[in-house]
Amino acid sequence: MSQAYATTTDLIAVVPEVGALDPSFVDFWLITTKSEISLALYGSRSKFAHVLKTLHNLAQTPAGERAGLKRGREVLSHSKAGLAVTYAVAEHDGPNSSTLWGRAFDGLSASVWAPPVVA
Repeated sequence: MSQAYATTTDLIAVVPEVGALDPSFVDFWLITTKSEISLALYGSRSKFAHVLKTLHNLAQTPAGERAGLKRGREVLSHSKAGLAVTYAVAEHDGPNSSTLWGRAFDGLSASVWAPPVVA
């Protein structure tokens, strides 16, 4: 993945429910969230970071909640093509902990901000 920002298509690929939202509303949040993602800092993970943070921001809105983006439950299940996976989500109290997407963004950010290990 190259250094780039996310698009609506990228968001829908991760969470199809985004497609039910008004496209101008989604574009607004993509543009607003772009200022929170540094291409230099996140590097090849920039697009993924932008997707996660935008989903988190969208989930905080009433429209995002109605679309089912507010996923803060402690057990998560995914199924696709006949394969189902269920796992527990660990407790988290980071700055974006109110949604699954925010917790994932915090984890990604922590790995980016971590100082290099010198042996």
